[in-house]
Amino acid sequence: MRLSLYGIESLRGGQHAGIQRPLPARPRLRACILLPLLLAMTACANKGEEAAGQPAAPGIEDRPGAASLNASPAESSVAPAARQADAPQPQPEGVAALLEQARWALDAGRLTHPPRYNAREYYQQVLQLHPTSREAREGLQIVLDRSIELSLEAAHQGNFKRAELLLTRAGRFALNDPGIRGAREYVHRMSRQGRRTFPLPAEAVRARDADALAPQLKQIVRHAVEDGATIEILTADDLQALWLFDQLRQHAGKEALHATIHDAQEPEVRLTWRR
Repeated sequence: MRLSLYGIESLRGGQHAGIQRPLPARPRLRACILLPLLLAMTACANKGEEAAGQPAAPGIEDRPGAASLNASPAESSVAPAARQADAPQPQPEGVAALLEQARWALDAGRLTHPPRYNAREYYQQVLQLHPTSREAREGLQIVLDRSIELSLEAAHQGNFKRAELLLTRAGRFALNDPGIRGAREYVHRMSRQGRRTFPLPAEAVRARDADALAPQLKQIVRHAVEDGATIEILTADDLQALWLFDQLRQHAGKEALHATIHDAQEPEVRLTWRR
């Protein structure tokens, strides 16, 4: 069916398909009312077709910054939350002062002694207030490493009592540390051996002054031969160590000597023998 200026035309198929059958004439009053209505409907249809061919006016989504305006509350809160997570967390009150005291004690060599005023206890107090303190954890590891180093130095000098004391103090907060266990075993083995250290004047070694070193080198050879000791030569470089060993062999005469070479800032010779 379609509208016409005069009424409704029927296009129903049938025996005479395609033949338009106008309806009986309506009174003139109805035609007068219907005509303006049809004209208005036609004008609206034409405007709709013109509007369909034009691009739509930009909405909020098409304007700059629309993404931030349309973002959901959950999305808009992501950035502030990330900034808060990246920001450094404030330290509890008193932590900064304890860390300063711990650094001072570490520099002064107060690793685990005297009680209450040593680096180890200061760092432990920091961890009680601020368990995630990275500086405190690293500081405790430094205390442990230095304690082991000092213990081995004492053992090399034959001071086994001090070596054991240093390991005992360090082991109070690191009982299962493999470094402590290894150092204890090493000190125990050395304590069953005789050991003696002979510091040498660095100037004479650098100048290769054989006459100045002769008295000490003769004493070293005598102890090495009598006790069947193993010789350790510690110098700043290998050439100095080889020269020292050559001097020792000259003083030993026909006696065979065996030595090992180690790096050290100050020159010295160590003798080790079994008791």
